[in-house]
Amino acid sequence: MFSNLPNLEYLDLSYNSLSLTSNTTSTVNLTSLFLSSCNLSEFPQFLKGLKSLESLDLSCNKIEGKIPQWMKEVGNGSLTYLNVSHNSLTEVEHFPWKNIEVLDLSSNLIRGNLPIPASTINVFLISNNSFNGEVSSLICNATSLQILDLSHNNLSGTIPQCFGNLSNSLEFLNLKKNKFYGTIPPTFPEGCQLTNFNLDGNLLEGPLTPSILNCNDLEVLDLGNNKINDTFPHWLGSLPYLQVLVLKSNHMHGSLCVNSSKSSPFFSKIQIFDLSSNYFSGPLPVRYINSFKGIKNLEKIGSTMSYMGVYDRNDGGFYTYSIGFVMKGQDRELLKIFTMWMIIDLSNNQFEGGIPKVIGKLNLLKGLNLSHNNLNGAIPTSIGNLTSLEWLDLSSNRLSGTIPNRLADLPFLSSFNVSENQLHGQIPQGKQFNTFGNESYEGNKGLCGFPVSKGCNIIEPPPPKEGSKSNITFGWKVVLIGYGCRVVFGMSLGYVVFQTGFTPTSTQAQLDVCPQRAPVTIGPQYRAGASIPMHFQVGSGSNPGDNPTNLVVPDLDDMTEMEKVRMDLPKQLEDRCRWLEEKFRAIENTDYRCGVDAKDLSLVLDLVLPPKFKMPEFEKYNGTRQFDRVCSQMVQPTEPCQHPFMEGLGTSFHEAIQPYNRHDA
Repeated sequence: MFSNLPNLEYLDLSYNSLSLTSNTTSTVNLTSLFLSSCNLSEFPQFLKGLKSLESLDLSCNKIEGKIPQWMKEVGNGSLTYLNVSHNSLTEVEHFPWKNIEVLDLSSNLIRGNLPIPASTINVFLISNNSFNGEVSSLICNATSLQILDLSHNNLSGTIPQCFGNLSNSLEFLNLKKNKFYGTIPPTFPEGCQLTNFNLDGNLLEGPLTPSILNCNDLEVLDLGNNKINDTFPHWLGSLPYLQVLVLKSNHMHGSLCVNSSKSSPFFSKIQIFDLSSNYFSGPLPVRYINSFKGIKNLEKIGSTMSYMGVYDRNDGGFYTYSIGFVMKGQDRELLKIFTMWMIIDLSNNQFEGGIPKVIGKLNLLKGLNLSHNNLNGAIPTSIGNLTSLEWLDLSSNRLSGTIPNRLADLPFLSSFNVSENQLHGQIPQGKQFNTFGNESYEGNKGLCGFPVSKGCNIIEPPPPKEGSKSNITFGWKVVLIGYGCRVVFGMSLGYVVFQTGFTPTSTQAQLDVCPQRAPVTIGPQYRAGASIPMHFQVGSGSNPGDNPTNLVVPDLDDMTEMEKVRMDLPKQLEDRCRWLEEKFRAIENTDYRCGVDAKDLSLVLDLVLPPKFKMPEFEKYNGTRQFDRVCSQMVQPTEPCQHPFMEGLGTSFHEAIQPYNRHDA
């Protein structure tokens, strides 16, 4: 195929479907061969003849089994780069390449103990396999090791102490998702070059080692999902380039308050700050939030599509950092971290107090999770300044007040959760808030409006009628509350007492149909040509004058007294209306619906009802104080008829009527 190209050195046939034989190529001078994603099922035999090969990429194929012994002949000792990742290899007995610098065996099915690469290795990637056992300290003989990724295996034992000796060259150390136990090696010397240190998902214990401060260039520190028992390492805040700090799911405790008098900012470059699922307490760290300059400006972000990572000093390859975190309520594993990601997660702790308003200055924040704490107070309206926010979780706290309407203007908010709090009032409507379901608001009994089932019942009062001679205009809601709910039962009770001749000084047994209210005096309402105001009380139920159709004229001795009363009426009216308005405002946001059913209406004197509301005499008085009277008129006053009614009145009623006890047949 390439016989006419004897001097060909670089060949890239990646992303093709090839059928290769031993005679496929006779280009023996090839130095770089790339056959990634070519649907290969085995190592091509023609590789044996490539004595000058330096770089070989067989990644993303279907090669199975183990690496054959003859592969050590490839390149005749000149092979420095080998990538066989993303295949189905199951066994590697040893690494025969003595001058190998970059070896990528990641994402295979390789089992057994971890072989030790040549001391010339710079990049050693074996993540996502099934290697087990301990890591031999012989690996530290690779004094030029820059990138080491052993993540997602079954490796165990303690972390070799000699890793600290590699820190002058080692920049990327990823031991994530293994079974390492013990403590973090305390031996990071001055001049440490680490930029990414990931120990997430192991069994590590003990306190953190302050020697990490010697890694002045550290950008990512992920110690999540371990058993680290320590207070918050405030001293990490002085690392000048730290962008990602993950301490989630440990046994860390104490307050995040800073007692230091230093004026220098803490965590000034931080972009991802995850302390979730620990035992931290006290108020939220206002000083840290104030110092998060990396979430306030775009100065250090070159491109919105770039990733966090490290370059291989030798071949120029770029190796991205990875991280796992909760995004929009879901656990996510990101193989690449966008430089534009800005996340704060302090959930599942014991923080208390209010949410600081200063959090609204983090205008580049993408995700904020403060759920499952003991936070109280109101949701600050300053969160409405976070125009880049995509998810906000404040659930399972003790937050009160209303949801700020400004949150509805956040253009990218796609996940919102304030469930299990003490919020009330109307849920903001429109825009992104129309996409959130009922689960975002569960456990807040005071919330109303879409999407919860509870309506807000916000109805504006009608405008005042023109030409009204009244100085104060009553809205229909005031009339409904002060009149419609109580007057029917007051008239009914008054009628019963009047007809039976029973007028006790106090009646303790009252109908509990509507909430108790103090008696309200409504009036005056001037009519044309009327000099005497209509004056009546609602809900007292003690005399026939409670019927609002009866005008009760004040018993005045002379016209002077009458004129004095008339002059005082406007002030009384103002005082009454002001009191009524205060009462109305107090119940305006409650879930109270006062209504009158057909039975109540049928008890009102001289009220003509449509046929569909009429009820039989016996049924409409059932459960009222006049039941006994009506019952005795319809049948003989026998014990079976009277007994159920009298028993239902209760002890307090019988005691009240004892001095007046009589029965009018």
